[in-house]
Amino acid sequence: MLSVSKEKPVKSNGLDLGLGNTRSLEEECELVESICERNPEAVVPLLMETLKQKHRAREQLEQLGEKLNASQWRPGIFLRRMAAFTDRALVAVGGQRLSVAIAPDVDPDDLETGAAVFLDAGANLLVSLAPEIPPVGSIGVYSRPHGDRAVLVGPGDEEIVVELGSNLRGAVFSAGDLLVFDRDVLVAVDVVDSRHQQASILRTLKADKSIEELGGLDDVFDDILSEIELHLVHPEIVSRHQLKPVKGILLTGPPGVGKTSLIKCLAGKLNELSNINAKVLAAPPSIHRAKWFGESEERIRAMFAEARKAVESEGTYALLVFDDVDHLGSRDGVHGIDSRILPSFLHEIDELRSVDRILLVGSTNRPDLLDRALLRPGRFGDRQYEIPRPSSRQATADILARYLGDNLPYRDGENEPQSMIDRATSALYAPNGELANLATIHFRSGSTRAVTPEMLMSGALVEAAVQDAKRRSCHRAVQQEAAGIGADDLLAAFDVQLTAVVDRLRPETARQLLDLPHDLDVVKVERTPRKTTPRRYAFTRKE
Repeated sequence: MLSVSKEKPVKSNGLDLGLGNTRSLEEECELVESICERNPEAVVPLLMETLKQKHRAREQLEQLGEKLNASQWRPGIFLRRMAAFTDRALVAVGGQRLSVAIAPDVDPDDLETGAAVFLDAGANLLVSLAPEIPPVGSIGVYSRPHGDRAVLVGPGDEEIVVELGSNLRGAVFSAGDLLVFDRDVLVAVDVVDSRHQQASILRTLKADKSIEELGGLDDVFDDILSEIELHLVHPEIVSRHQLKPVKGILLTGPPGVGKTSLIKCLAGKLNELSNINAKVLAAPPSIHRAKWFGESEERIRAMFAEARKAVESEGTYALLVFDDVDHLGSRDGVHGIDSRILPSFLHEIDELRSVDRILLVGSTNRPDLLDRALLRPGRFGDRQYEIPRPSSRQATADILARYLGDNLPYRDGENEPQSMIDRATSALYAPNGELANLATIHFRSGSTRAVTPEMLMSGALVEAAVQDAKRRSCHRAVQQEAAGIGADDLLAAFDVQLTAVVDRLRPETARQLLDLPHDLDVVKVERTPRKTTPRRYAFTRKE
């Protein structure tokens, strides 16, 4: 091997150019020139050695790059680019905020606040976006805006100011919306539905009734309809008079007298008016009660939020119905669940005062159990209507006339439905009628009282009896017997329906079912013996 000079022999592993030492570029250039001048024959070996060292350095860099690429990347959250340094970013990693360089192959325009990113093992370089990492964090309840940020309510009612991720900026939030935020960096990254937004809490009832199908409720129907129609159809007149709308009504009366059917009739009638889309939204009784602490209040908020959404986004007029409103409870118990839930319920009701197209409708057969706060004006106390039983002969006849039209098939000789109605009402209400005396109630005082049909009658019972009479005629037609509805069918149907109610009478239930005074203590209910046992169907099946 050639020697560069007598003073500096060439080493066995190649020419010693001093590469990698502390010499500057100018010093290395002078060294090369000196070697070439002293020994021109060393130029070719010198160039070959230089090329080898260059390629060895490239291989070492490639190996180092592979090690860097194969090393563990650290996930982080991108916050923002640093204004003073276009190639640097502020990221959050493990609860710390770091200033890191942006890799050349990462487009800074793709970086958005709240986006997941990868950093190198030393957390010095932002090497890649991480869209495959789903956003995770804590759940906060949106309270209010704070500039371009938001105030959330976290665990323990702690208020937290968070930044909004780029995907959430410009979105419109309502109080109670649930946001996912990173507690370490205080950035909201996603929106989640509450457990009650996946499925509707309120049930939409079909407005498939007309007031012509109900008997004895025309006055109540007209009064409620005129109030709603005044505000929806003549808003300019109402505004000029500064008249506030009725926000809530209460319907009281025993079961089956048509309280819910009356609301369906109202919705059906409103839909016939121009530019009005009415819905009946029913809250199932006790749907707001849950076994987990705090979930009941969440259900209440979700229920009323659903009603507001139906009105504001769909442009409907909502009749928000609470059947058995007495199940909402009372605040009399200091430690009971009602003392905690009912105030939340009352608060949500009061929040509806600013919504003009919602009418609260409560119905109950136990008004004595209602908390007094529910009966305040603006809640359920604006209007109260008592829906009585059709206890008179004429009231029952009116309901029967709604269901027994001239277009039904009647038995020969009974083509006039009025004759059937007269015979049925005579059997029910005449002092010596066939169905006049159903049972006898014995009180602790020794007195007794007869149970008569007028004490049990309801619109639902009359409708069920008519349907039963029709069913009897249909079965006879199938058996090729004398078809057509007859008076005997109607009497037998009433007999079955009334007997079923009497069978449910017990000393502990008689007071409520019969609307008896509270000072009467029932000790025994004795059913009146009948000559024949009422039959479900008046035909004999043929084999």
